[in-house]
Amino acid sequence: MSSERQLNLAFPSLYKNTRRPVAVDLFAGAGGFSLGMEQAGFDILVAVEWDPIHACTYAYNFPQTQVICRSITDITVADINAAATLGWQKHRQLGCFYPHTTNYRENQWNHQFDLVFGGPPCQGFSVMGKRNLDDERNSLIFHFLRIVCALRPRFFVMENVPGLKSRKYKGLLEELEAKFIAGGYWTKAICLNAMDFGVPQRRKRLFVIGGRYPEDGVFLERHLQPVKFRTTVKDAIADLPDIDQFREFVTGDEYLLDDEYFDKINANASDYVRFLRKQHHACCLKSGNPPTALTPPLAQTTSQIVSKTCTNHQGNSFDLPDFSYPRHWNPKLLTSSMQTQHRESSRQRFAQLSYGELEPVSRLRRLDWNGFSHTLRAGTDSSRGRHTSPRPIHPLLPRVISVREAARLHSFPDWFRFHYTKWHGFRQVGNSVPPLLARGIGSAIAKTMNIELEISLSASNSESGNYFNCCLQLGNPQILKFNPSEARAFWQQ
Repeated sequence: MSSERQLNLAFPSLYKNTRRPVAVDLFAGAGGFSLGMEQAGFDILVAVEWDPIHACTYAYNFPQTQVICRSITDITVADINAAATLGWQKHRQLGCFYPHTTNYRENQWNHQFDLVFGGPPCQGFSVMGKRNLDDERNSLIFHFLRIVCALRPRFFVMENVPGLKSRKYKGLLEELEAKFIAGGYWTKAICLNAMDFGVPQRRKRLFVIGGRYPEDGVFLERHLQPVKFRTTVKDAIADLPDIDQFREFVTGDEYLLDDEYFDKINANASDYVRFLRKQHHACCLKSGNPPTALTPPLAQTTSQIVSKTCTNHQGNSFDLPDFSYPRHWNPKLLTSSMQTQHRESSRQRFAQLSYGELEPVSRLRRLDWNGFSHTLRAGTDSSRGRHTSPRPIHPLLPRVISVREAARLHSFPDWFRFHYTKWHGFRQVGNSVPPLLARGIGSAIAKTMNIELEISLSASNSESGNYFNCCLQLGNPQILKFNPSEARAFWQQ
């Protein structure tokens, strides 16, 4: 019997009604925006990212997406279409996730995109820092416009800081919207707070959302609604071990927890954490020896996920269906957790702080255990001094948070990995759109397009080996350790 036939028998309906829409991510970074759109059901065929370090991180986490590591100023529509053809072919190989659908990706790529999205670098518009209309990064917004009008997707989403909507930049935003209208798109500029979409962080961002006429903008806004629960800092990081107790994290960023320790912390995990660990449809290795003991997917549909919801620590429902592809990973492998070495005097000052209090010497703020994180920021790149953005102080421990803890506060799942160094890792988290916020936007667009995906992850007659073969294998972790010159060489091969 063919492996495809075996999968059909093992998983008669992983996803139903699957006309998964296709998308392009411009200014992809490490991939937070892409992940949220994938969770909403989009197939990201192409990602454009000029920074080779970030492009490597993206390629590791999204092996099914074709990455173009170049500046958008040099990108043509022909480049994107050529890459999309390859991305389309890669996604065709994921048909095992849709065994009941005989025509999934059978046709050739027709160069029709449903969505183009991205967040052009926004420091030039920030109300927090220097406002510089001449900042060269501001022109990248119009390259986003150029690509959208050339590709003609049904929808686009552009993320930026709320400062773009301020009086100082009103003329620029109006010019941008006028050009989109001239290109055949209606636009809506909406400020959203990640906290309203299940992210344990106060993070306001402006989203310019557009649809090609005659797509329905009113219908989209109707679907773009906040979730009915809040996630706290405690919900996000309470289960994570104290990394200062592991000597491996002095110089390294990963450690394989033993079974007893993992079971202990996992027993107290919040529903938010369980969602991030993808326990509803993850390819989780129970041991370090694949593939002997995989956790098969649970039997549930989208409607069951919504109606039979979990409850977080505040008694609210956590009802977010997730249509992303399962990754093959080991949940016992704690990653992105390298320690920050503090002086004893700093630790003593940190220990005296109350929740939310600003430490006067370091100017770092302690997180509120029962509240929300303030906005996590990225700092500056090498061209602007490599300044590290202030990192929050852990709410219970006398140290700043780790990259993994920051990722939890940003709604990244635990399988998602970042660059080995703390500097690049924090930049990648701080620069990204929180996946759950992106998921909310993507879900609203998918509903407006009358696309409804259904999850039916049946485990009753599944074979762990079959499901193991269906999981996406993440990339080579060595590329997460590249220095800039090594990363550039990797993309110039």
